[in-house]
Amino acid sequence: MYIWQNIPVFIMPDDLKYFRFLRDLLFTTEPLSKKDTDLSQDLPSQFRCNYILNILKSRPLSEDELLAKIVEAHPYRHLIELWTQTQENVGAKFRAGLELALAEGLVYKDTSERLNLTEQGAQFLQSILAKRQEILQEGFNPEEVELMIVPAARVPRTQI
Repeated sequence: MYIWQNIPVFIMPDDLKYFRFLRDLLFTTEPLSKKDTDLSQDLPSQFRCNYILNILKSRPLSEDELLAKIVEAHPYRHLIELWTQTQENVGAKFRAGLELALAEGLVYKDTSERLNLTEQGAQFLQSILAKRQEILQEGFNPEEVELMIVPAARVPRTQI
């Protein structure tokens, strides 16, 4: 629960060293089940929305440029580039995150269809990064996170 409720703020490139499962879990996962948690089901989309805001903080991008940056930073970029279906899958996941950012008023498209952070989006991103820093400063030990995760192969099928 602790990992899931805080994972949407770990959007920096170095965060992969803290959470190696980010490359799999949050780039490909579906909404969470309500069965065992009262957390938001859409934490993966929230992560992707926050991730997009972090990319857009440096400059406006077209949707294609944004997706290219996402793939470029992805640990499995070489595999993604090999298969059209994988590119479409990753693209669809991040388009859903982008739709969330647009719907929340965190991002807008200018007259040339480039994606920009709104003032609200920039402030929201700053709050996300501040929360991330606060979690790390409180003594959150990322090395322990990997020990807390049980591989799916070891979890009885009824618990997956």
